[in-house]
Amino acid sequence: MVRQYSRKRISPRCTINVDLRKAFDSVSWTFLSRVLHGYDFSPIFISWIMECVSTTSFSVALNGSLHGLFPGKKGLRQGDPMSPALFVLCMEYFSRLIKRNTSNSDFNFQPKCEKLKITHLLFADDLMLFSRGDLPSIHILIECLQEFRDVSGLAVNTAKSNIFTAGIQDDILDEVLAMTEFARGHMPVRYLGIPLAAQRLSFTDYSPLVDQIAGCIHKWIAKSLSFAGRLELIRSIIQGVECFWLQIFPLLVAVIEKIHRLCRAFLWNSKRAPVAWEDICHLKEESGLGIRHIQSWNDALLARVLWNIHCKADTL
Repeated sequence: MVRQYSRKRISPRCTINVDLRKAFDSVSWTFLSRVLHGYDFSPIFISWIMECVSTTSFSVALNGSLHGLFPGKKGLRQGDPMSPALFVLCMEYFSRLIKRNTSNSDFNFQPKCEKLKITHLLFADDLMLFSRGDLPSIHILIECLQEFRDVSGLAVNTAKSNIFTAGIQDDILDEVLAMTEFARGHMPVRYLGIPLAAQRLSFTDYSPLVDQIAGCIHKWIAKSLSFAGRLELIRSIIQGVECFWLQIFPLLVAVIEKIHRLCRAFLWNSKRAPVAWEDICHLKEESGLGIRHIQSWNDALLARVLWNIHCKADTL
């Protein structure tokens, strides 16, 4: 949906990356209660939930010591196992609100989103909005954010929110920026920990992945780990980190080689490798160590995405 944002001659389009200010801490308890009633939960269940939420108290850390207990007035506690589920229910209200408000004729979908009627992507408090790059459509999105703020207490942090545009004339763009009060963003941008780019990713764009793997290895080097321990960390932790990226992007050969070098040096304790890495990346039944070959695993995960698109062409 952001793939062609680097082109100059393109139909007008707009993407807004929204940051909610202190999302979990700002949820109105009155709003939460109304949402639970709207989902038709039983009254006794709602009373239990609200009792857990509204009986919270807070202390202030001063010079390393906790002082006082202050009753809360709003918000969901961070770390509470119920909080993510309750927050998702609150954000579902926003999804239905934006679906209702964008159903009128004044709203125009972004060209890439029109077939599936996509107006937003939402994961917890990470929110992205999409529309055609015209004033009426963008105004409807901003009205949705304002209405949601008034009923839920969840306000937009304009300092950390960005708007990405393409194909919009300069005079209209100035009006859009003035109306939204968002800073104009530039690709690539991080969303859910991965870069969204209008063009093919470069080696530098993969640096968060490489740096994360290098950071893990740097912490482990200080520990006296056996060969079996280092092998298990590569198979369980490093390959878990890789998998998130491998199912989204085709990794560059240079990136794969860099990761191989990091893992090889860690596995053999920075000594000369007695066995080729290609031989290690085989099943144990085939005299390997059970480490996945990154390129083959990358191809398999991307092929699964293509298969899902083929089988479910009418879904997101």
